[in-house]
Amino acid sequence: MEVHVADITTTLNACELVWRQQSIAAADIAEMRTELESHLREATSAGKSAESVVGPDINTFARSWAQVKTTRSMPASDTIQATRSYVAARSRTRLWWTLGAISLVTLLSLILGPRGEAADLEMWQWIFVTATFVLLIGEMLSGGFFVLPFGIGAGIASALAFARVEPPLILLVFIITSSLALWGLREFARKDDDHVVPVGANRYVGQHAVITEPINGVGTVGRVRIETESWMAIADNNEHISTGSVVLVSEVRGARLVVRAD
Repeated sequence: MEVHVADITTTLNACELVWRQQSIAAADIAEMRTELESHLREATSAGKSAESVVGPDINTFARSWAQVKTTRSMPASDTIQATRSYVAARSRTRLWWTLGAISLVTLLSLILGPRGEAADLEMWQWIFVTATFVLLIGEMLSGGFFVLPFGIGAGIASALAFARVEPPLILLVFIITSSLALWGLREFARKDDDHVVPVGANRYVGQHAVITEPINGVGTVGRVRIETESWMAIADNNEHISTGSVVLVSEVRGARLVVRAD
């Protein structure tokens, strides 16, 4: 009996597209594709349709298989819990070391630091008190734990200034305690390089799609299916991309996706 290769290829490509979007490893995708192809060929040879294997909704079938594959690949729950416990313990240890080091530096400065005249230190007192309030307010507004370490350093410097410690030592302690606080709080700091999630069709750039209507070179418009949506698609070069092929979306141009063969 004749095996409908086009139907099998289209089904395989559609499933592969979903698996890639689910971040399944390439080796696992190849294994899953080979296994599914075997089932599809057996069904077609027996006179059955691809739908008898994957059901009426390819996306649901592919996602369910991906979920099973991901579940099998996940570490055991006790391993996950152990990892979380280790990270939490490491963070606590870092904080305790930070607090200890800052306290030691502050106490040594208060006990052993040279003293100056109160009149000469009044300007430094105002500088560090003002800096403390400004930095702490800045931390409350930003909430990223990047300003807080310097607020802590300024607060300690203020205390030293009111204890009449000499300005050079105050500045040194400010730098040391701010650096220690920054080291201790760095795991809680919010990264400032978080990218903005693209919206609209731009979210498809870099993703894979399946050709549903062929693209016959430059100047022709085909269609692709990506996730659950259908989009017009074009190719910049003189590629001829047939139905069922998996392509990569390189950019969005108006209401059309620019694709290339993957």
